[in-house]
Amino acid sequence: MNVGMTRELHNDLLAVNEVFKSSIQPWWNDVLVYHEQVEKEETFALLPALTLAVFDYMGHKREVALVIASIVKLFYFNNRIVETVKDDEEGQVQDQNLQFSILIGDYVLGSILKLLVENEVDSLLKLFSDMMAQVNQGLVEKYKLSMSCQEIIMKSRIPIYQTAFLAAARLGEVDPQEEARLKQMGLHVGMAVELLREGNLQEEARLHIHGAEALLKQMGKCNETHGSSLAIILRGLHEILCSVDQAAAI
Repeated sequence: MNVGMTRELHNDLLAVNEVFKSSIQPWWNDVLVYHEQVEKEETFALLPALTLAVFDYMGHKREVALVIASIVKLFYFNNRIVETVKDDEEGQVQDQNLQFSILIGDYVLGSILKLLVENEVDSLLKLFSDMMAQVNQGLVEKYKLSMSCQEIIMKSRIPIYQTAFLAAARLGEVDPQEEARLKQMGLHVGMAVELLREGNLQEEARLHIHGAEALLKQMGKCNETHGSSLAIILRGLHEILCSVDQAAAI
């Protein structure tokens, strides 16, 4: 999903990837099989990009933005590993690969906590622990309950987007109203990305893109410009939606 990015954002994403890889050492070669699967997913690319974009929009230092974007990327990766673990009814083989999947998940979570503490942003610990609980609850419900595609997305993925946006709000010490707007923007942007990814929910995605754009205008920050990374990504989502509409009309 090519949403268009500035050169600066692209370079920052390369830096995030370095932090991501170093946080998984010395097990990088062992997780390559998982990485090869997940790196093709739009969420894996856009979550850190959106995190960097909202942190830039809120005027945070680049170093802080890189850390939080890396944490978000690590957490999503960890959850995709966890999702490879099946229950007995699905025929999961009880072997060393299964054991490694569970242990590497714990290792990644430990790396996330280490990044929070070492970079002095451990004030976000509760925020991220709440996110982990919400996403894990969503994954349990995904497998045990009958839910629609949108319900699954809302419960198992949207908390990650919302937390990324909330982290920018909390570190910026904004007022409750602006924090609520940023959280809602995370929801709208996340739903737009995930619904477009599904490929058959364009109208629902359109509503969420409009919702995110409306919130961006409401906030009206002095450092918001037409060329901000956040605005560029939203325009990119719009263009993807227009391309889908044109293809459907042919």
